[in-house]
Amino acid sequence: MREEEEVEEESPDESRAELMAIRFASSPVVSGLPQELREYAYLIAERLLYFSFSQLDTSPADWDESLLRELLLNIVPRRLLADRDMLEKVIPITEALLYWLRFEGLLPEGDALAQVIHGWSDQTVAAGTDRRNWGAPKTAVMNAVEAGLDLTKPQVQEAIVNRGLPDLHEPPVERTPPLAGEPPIPIVERAPRPARNAPCWCGSGKKYKKCHGRPGAEQASGR
Repeated sequence: MREEEEVEEESPDESRAELMAIRFASSPVVSGLPQELREYAYLIAERLLYFSFSQLDTSPADWDESLLRELLLNIVPRRLLADRDMLEKVIPITEALLYWLRFEGLLPEGDALAQVIHGWSDQTVAAGTDRRNWGAPKTAVMNAVEAGLDLTKPQVQEAIVNRGLPDLHEPPVERTPPLAGEPPIPIVERAPRPARNAPCWCGSGKKYKKCHGRPGAEQASGR
């Protein structure tokens, strides 16, 4: 008999962030952005919105300069799993998000706030590449990336979740040689995946199925 698939609802913060990011990414505001920004519009907007809901307990309709400073110069550098190239896109995409919020009537001061943060890119990039500003999950993931480890391997993911990176090199497995005249039996090894509803190993705060368990997500993480 088939086991019933475990179904868990995502958090309200995740749901709100995803829905708003989808609307933003499909808006005329984003369609007018350069290609290199359009590719990251949903991802960065979803993380910004999620951080605002979950870390600041604040809707983007209530954003002001003080809240944006905390979000973009503190929370994003500490939590966003991003290299320099992606960090350089945070402020331009946030500006577009602010224009969209104003266009949607959610944040009348959106245009003015976009002008305020226009010069913050260097600060965001500097803070986001400074290890002293990283939280534990980001530190573990970035250390793994810099060590050239395969983030799709369960033992690497387990080490990241445990906030450490012990020696992950496996000893060679001894194979029994085939009998004379018999062809060798091919061995295919497949690493088990984390449970779909378990917290993602990357420390994003999302379920695995909504983060690196999405189709194509793990291949992208190995860039």
